[in-house]
Amino acid sequence: MTAVTSLAALGNVTLEPKDLALLAMLDRRSGGPPHWRLRKRVEATDLLRLAAVSSVARCLELDLDDELRAVMHLEVPVAVGTEERVEIHLGVVVALRYPAMSLVPGCGVQPQVAVLRPTGVFHPNVVPMPPQVLCLGALPPGVRVVELCWMTWRALAMQDRQVDELDPAGVLHAGAARYWQTRIGCLPLTRRSLFARAEEAS
Repeated sequence: MTAVTSLAALGNVTLEPKDLALLAMLDRRSGGPPHWRLRKRVEATDLLRLAAVSSVARCLELDLDDELRAVMHLEVPVAVGTEERVEIHLGVVVALRYPAMSLVPGCGVQPQVAVLRPTGVFHPNVVPMPPQVLCLGALPPGVRVVELCWMTWRALAMQDRQVDELDPAGVLHAGAARYWQTRIGCLPLTRRSLFARAEEAS
């Protein structure tokens, strides 16, 4: 398969028959008006394309019944623990929730990303209790689901560093922000890309 290194190139990826069969099944169960069903189909297609070309992203669950919901495994290192003891855990399971109203400008509804596993994520932008919601900042209406995956990867790997607990953009775990302020040389936790192939070093 041709190497893919950006979100823009996902449109060139041809899905395997099993993925096409999954999309057909999801289509039959998809609800809502025609424009929303079409949008969910497009987003689901790109999500499966991403999983097809990346060695560090897998789609575990996909649901188009009402909202678009997906559960993804990302092989990204993430800090877990407390200020007294922080460990690096490789691999997270995240839930993506994409409601139809997130397409509407000015309605105040945004897609949501939450870390299902591991528990105890120690990150400035992750709520330190279940559900471990990840703050990705103000998202534009109609942001693509694969963009959410890309932003989630970069945030959890701390490639996009946000460690100022006073920043108005919103730090959700001040203790983690202060911890990483004094260890900025340890960041990012990996420089690996979401589009990494199996042979790439972490």
